[in-house]
Amino acid sequence: MASVKTRTALLLDRDGNVIAWGDDAVVRWRQHRKDRVRLGWRFEELFKMNLMDDTDPHPLGALAPRSTSATEDLITKYLRCMLDRVLEEISEAGFTAEDALFCLTVPNIWNDGNKAIMRRCARNAGFPEDDDRLILALEPEAAAQHARVAGIRVPGRTNDRQLLITPGQRLIVADCGGGTIDRTSYRVCADGSLEETGTSSGHPGGGAYVDRAFVDTILIPRLGGADRFRKLQDTCPDGIDAVLDQWQSAKLHITADNDTPRYFSFSADLYKKLPLRTRKDLVAAQDGEDREIVASPEEIRACFDAVVQDVCTLISDQVNELAKEQEDDDPPIVVLLTGGFAASPCLRDSVTAHLGDEAVVAVSPDPQAAIVRGAVHFACRPDTRARRARRTYGLGTSRTFRPGIDLEEDKRQAETDDGKLFDVCVTRFECLVKKGALVPSDHETEFGPYTPIRGLQRDLDLDFYVTDGPAPGHVTAASCRHIGTISIDLRPVAGRPLHSRGVRIFLKFGETEIKARAVLVATGKETPLRLNLETS
Repeated sequence: MASVKTRTALLLDRDGNVIAWGDDAVVRWRQHRKDRVRLGWRFEELFKMNLMDDTDPHPLGALAPRSTSATEDLITKYLRCMLDRVLEEISEAGFTAEDALFCLTVPNIWNDGNKAIMRRCARNAGFPEDDDRLILALEPEAAAQHARVAGIRVPGRTNDRQLLITPGQRLIVADCGGGTIDRTSYRVCADGSLEETGTSSGHPGGGAYVDRAFVDTILIPRLGGADRFRKLQDTCPDGIDAVLDQWQSAKLHITADNDTPRYFSFSADLYKKLPLRTRKDLVAAQDGEDREIVASPEEIRACFDAVVQDVCTLISDQVNELAKEQEDDDPPIVVLLTGGFAASPCLRDSVTAHLGDEAVVAVSPDPQAAIVRGAVHFACRPDTRARRARRTYGLGTSRTFRPGIDLEEDKRQAETDDGKLFDVCVTRFECLVKKGALVPSDHETEFGPYTPIRGLQRDLDLDFYVTDGPAPGHVTAASCRHIGTISIDLRPVAGRPLHSRGVRIFLKFGETEIKARAVLVATGKETPLRLNLETS
């Protein structure tokens, strides 16, 4: 491939069929300015950003909000195009799809439902069904893997240069992409593997929000307001795109202490289409200049301020948390900036100045490609030894009713082996793992046994819940959120006494995705289990 990076963009015809994808979609969309409306073409980009957990909205907001079903359709189409390209490449190298291991990276801030959607989209696009052949990797972990194999060096205990991935090193990975900012911290173990420390966090942010600030605070006001800007987009799209291209080039050279104006020239066609009133306003606002936009240093810095300050705060909060555990002879805490926005000198300068002597700031070599390159190594050798549970997870279970403690409205009747009835509470929260708990990546925890409460049951459905606080007593607590269902097939033990239909559940919380399996107590054999995570 000419580049390992391409745009998250699709060009679709009026029936929703893909005409082009990635950078080619952008080029062809621009090339067909004059006839794309007649052709019924539609351009979509940044659609992956819609798979965000909307339970904690961020002030920066969403870039391109749309329904989950529409987002899934776009992601599936995009992945299908990408897979076709990959298969073409490996075929030319003499390999087949069966020879390949596939790895897709996802933001660390995605919840379990978001990951389930990505896996479903990938399978619908033609990727392998087997979890062992289609691996999901968290983007900060992929970046850390890239840092390991790239041999990044940082100041050590005595200011000598040492490898970043050195036993005992505490590392914060700040993945600053186009649309999201993720922060995760690790401790490097004796064998070079990574153990997650502290709490991970993140939200919408990154380069795309800086671009939006340029359009909203500089471009639109200079061109006469939102209505006039939209009209110019229709009547002179090439002229508008030319200004935006100049901005894309300029922002790669803007530093935190930028003190010079930036100039964005109008094409002849765009200038002709500017109303006389707009030109006069430009002359008045820009010391007589009306053939280009003159953006002051203060205006330029303001485009970066909200996003950059957000990154600085996100990182320093984690540095302060790790510093509490730092010993005098420990190597300095290192902050690794990665992702496309990490290429911004303004971001790098700002983070370095904000942290001062509290941490060493390093940038991934080729930060725009660090994650995808690291994903290759992660798929072959996942070196994350343990992760922190993002939330407190639990099951809704039925337990003996406790008068005065359990609510009457949650009382139901369960059967004994001889058909007698007794009262149970069906909303009890059974904690599986607590938020922040360190869970080894290969660790599987056993829960149960769980038995049906009625003789006619042929399967066992357990509701899956999460909370960001401590484990509540009941799933009806305000802090609890239902995220899915675990369904277990009990037909192999149908007809047995109720107490002999027990099932044990084995769960893994230390991998990128939650993994589950079930074993029947009576037979010791696995029985089909479906972990259905809500993806709405």
